[in-house]
Amino acid sequence: MSAGMALQALLGLPLVCATAFALLVALIAPRVPGRALVRWGAALMLLGQVGALGVSVGQTLLLQRTLAGGGSLQHAGVVIGLIHMGLGVIAVVGLCLLAVGFLRTARAAAGAMPR
Repeated sequence: MSAGMALQALLGLPLVCATAFALLVALIAPRVPGRALVRWGAALMLLGQVGALGVSVGQTLLLQRTLAGGGSLQHAGVVIGLIHMGLGVIAVVGLCLLAVGFLRTARAAAGAMPR
């Protein structure tokens, strides 16, 4: 693996750890409105990020296999780009669910506060 690939993987690692922590907190949180949305959102974000991290690490292997199988470099780049785009869409959907879950929880907490 080249230094650039290792650096790319290291840059994605903190986001994966932060999302895993959010999922862990959502799993042990008490029953509040929006908890299920937060769980699903964090799980989808984690899935997208771990997948993108895996593709980034395995990108060299994917390129080698495509070229060894007679594929073109342009085709391999398009396939890797589509994989990253799909995983990015999964992560964005997870982020939206996470935000909606946090908003529902905050709204419920604000409604429960004395005025």
